[in-house]
Amino acid sequence: MREIQIDLTLRFKMPESGLNVNGILMGLRHANARISSTLLQALFSAVEEQTIEQMQSEYPGRYVHNGYQTKERELRTSLGLFHYRLAQLYDKVEQKTIVPLRAIGFLPKDRRYTEEATEAGIGSVVHLSYHWSSKETARIREQAPSASASTLHRRLREFAQEKCPWPDLKKIPYRFLMVDGTGVRLQGYKGANLGQGDMRWALASLGEK
Repeated sequence: MREIQIDLTLRFKMPESGLNVNGILMGLRHANARISSTLLQALFSAVEEQTIEQMQSEYPGRYVHNGYQTKERELRTSLGLFHYRLAQLYDKVEQKTIVPLRAIGFLPKDRRYTEEATEAGIGSVVHLSYHWSSKETARIREQAPSASASTLHRRLREFAQEKCPWPDLKKIPYRFLMVDGTGVRLQGYKGANLGQGDMRWALASLGEK
């Protein structure tokens, strides 16, 4: 279990009169994005530094510092947009430059939205359409960029595959197997007509009863 300590000093300017709890909460809400970004920056830097130290300790002389990436990595999180310039190491054995935080799987591969950034949107999809779920998430989390409807759809599909993976059903000796499909009329927000779609199902059994 690693431990990271962050010493953070916050300074707020408050009016001499007319201050109430609503004013304090509004001020905190506006400052939240900057506070969160500062903490995230410090945590990223600490994890990166510890990772480099561990790699160099396990393989003495193999990894040497090789500056930073020229382009900042952009992450879209529930706390807001986050930019970070990743450190690089040169691997003398493989003779190539590597990014430590990518090498250990710390960062999501080839995607800007973090999983936690789409959690609220996925939870809303069961009640709203993908389009309106995206808009509602953006409204609730003012400082955070909203995932698009297509991003929510892709993330929900990945989530379903992770939690409920379907095994290979082709070689199972079913005794009974029925499949069917029927056309259904799709309805969107406030009864909007989304045209026709297909509902398909399969019913199978390995034996009687």
